[in-house]
Amino acid sequence: MATIDILISAGQLIKYEPELPRAALPERLIYLTPHFQNWAVDKLEKRKPSKGTHLSPFYQMVERFDAFCRGEFFEANHMFKMLSPKSHSVWEMKTVDVRIFGYFAHRDCFIAVDGEMKSALKMNERYQKYIGNVVQIRQRFGLNWLTGTEYGDVISTKD
Repeated sequence: MATIDILISAGQLIKYEPELPRAALPERLIYLTPHFQNWAVDKLEKRKPSKGTHLSPFYQMVERFDAFCRGEFFEANHMFKMLSPKSHSVWEMKTVDVRIFGYFAHRDCFIAVDGEMKSALKMNERYQKYIGNVVQIRQRFGLNWLTGTEYGDVISTKD
């Protein structure tokens, strides 16, 4: 069975390094597939923000990832939600303009597999493609994953 460290050594996962206060450690972790990282750099960085937001889609993603790693509260369904069918255990992290698809290898450890602009998804309703990509990558990796269907099953919260 693969581990996250083995997948990193093999170049199949990349650890996301959040901007944190000095001497702070992340409370949650994010790992990226090379496909996701390439998409973010090649496609997302070039996009302009939608009306009503000042951050580019790339920096919306960075801000969301950093907040996740700092352990900040994520509003269920607005910022984060499990996609249907729930039996696939695929989660969507959201910003104003970006949708990020992945799964939890364990509690507080999100694997970002794929992404898309919100506008592209609204026009085509192509979520099944991204759910399938996440399931396929997860099977290929051979990592265990969380099957919880509720926010508290996959994310710890500060009390």
